[in-house]
Amino acid sequence: MEQRFYLMKKLPALWSALIILGLAAGWSRAGSDQDQDLTKRLIEVYFNTAMKLAPGMTRADLAKAFREAPSDTAGSPSAFQPHQTFIYRTCGLIKADVDFRPSSAKLAGPADIITNISMPYFDFAAPTKADANQDAALTRELRAMQADFEQIKPGVTRAELAKLFKQNTGGVAAPPDYQFPFQQHVTFDYLRCGFITVDVDFAPSDSTKARPTDVITNVSKPYIDARPRV
Repeated sequence: MEQRFYLMKKLPALWSALIILGLAAGWSRAGSDQDQDLTKRLIEVYFNTAMKLAPGMTRADLAKAFREAPSDTAGSPSAFQPHQTFIYRTCGLIKADVDFRPSSAKLAGPADIITNISMPYFDFAAPTKADANQDAALTRELRAMQADFEQIKPGVTRAELAKLFKQNTGGVAAPPDYQFPFQQHVTFDYLRCGFITVDVDFAPSDSTKARPTDVITNVSKPYIDARPRV
């Protein structure tokens, strides 16, 4: 009986380890030229954020991984707000947007309920804050990629985008010379790490096929998405 109780207590930790191993197995989807150290670090971020936090959880649960963005709390640190931006505790360049259930209380509290939370995303405009809890190596790696992401903006062509990103195929291998059908809204994965993703909008086209000259009209902030591609 004691041994069974011990195993029950260990199940959450064992399950967490199995999930991380499963995510790690997905590295191959991005190719052998990936930055494996960066991939491992982002798997940890994804596991601590998107996999552990969901609607129905509380502000107290959120606070284990995130702190409130200073801009949200500068005027009234404890005022209840239905929509806030939070900063990942171990890397100030990673954020998430969170909606809370409307409350009659004027002050924010640990029991406030999350109704929606975004994927963790990168905000390179954020200052790099020195903090004892910061993952300095991850912050440096992300800063080193900043120039790549800043190149992808409205007015840039699909050909320029393809130097840094490849189209997300949902886990299905596409031949190198495959010509995708034209879609105005498309998801792309970063060549250096397939778990970094951007959503791109293109200008309308008179072609049924994607062309190198297609022009970007909008691009999302890069975000971490380690969900299995199916």
